[in-house]
Amino acid sequence: MRVTKYVMPAVAIVTLLGAVLVAKAVGAWQTSGRDMVDPTQPLTSADIRGWMPLSYLMERLDLSQAQLYEMLGLTADIPPETPLKDLEDTIEVSEVREVLAIYLGEALPDEEATPVGVEAAPTVPQPTATPVSQDPEADHIPGTGDGTGVGPTPLPEGQVLPAAEIKGRMTLQEVSEQCLVPLDVLYSELGLPDGISAGTALKDLVAQFPELEIESVREVVASYQER
Repeated sequence: MRVTKYVMPAVAIVTLLGAVLVAKAVGAWQTSGRDMVDPTQPLTSADIRGWMPLSYLMERLDLSQAQLYEMLGLTADIPPETPLKDLEDTIEVSEVREVLAIYLGEALPDEEATPVGVEAAPTVPQPTATPVSQDPEADHIPGTGDGTGVGPTPLPEGQVLPAAEIKGRMTLQEVSEQCLVPLDVLYSELGLPDGISAGTALKDLVAQFPELEIESVREVVASYQER
């Protein structure tokens, strides 16, 4: 039987598309840099990522909107479709993990707190205040402020900020200085163009680059600090 020149290319294309569909069905096909989360397994606090919308957590954890919002301290006007990374001004992704770890029984609440039952919603952990010197001039590092007096308190000399303590309100410059990571390393590892100012806040970078998350910055810093 004679085979036309169009048959083999058509067969190849159909085979390729079929392979892609099968790979997607079994979870082996990944079309973005986001970590794959197995939908057949229970969601854990370690699975929580900044790209996840609030509605995704409600579905996977079998929580109502009111329950989840109360647990995370969110107001009712926030749309359920909002990704966690867009809530950095209200609650960090790391704090969401801590809250859900308590809810899922992966971690215990503070000893002074009322024990949390399965039906009870845990409270949002309160951030630890950083001690402030009585002499602001003694703690000020020239060239690191914006003239407003608002911003993270400079760390004592010789102390390095752990990667896990990085917040969305911090700028690239502050991360570099307080975590002792060169700016060129941050720009290179995060794939940032040279035109981005070192004074840009991380939360603004996340808004400008959808694939970037605060957790990505923490991972880059943690990797550098472990060297």
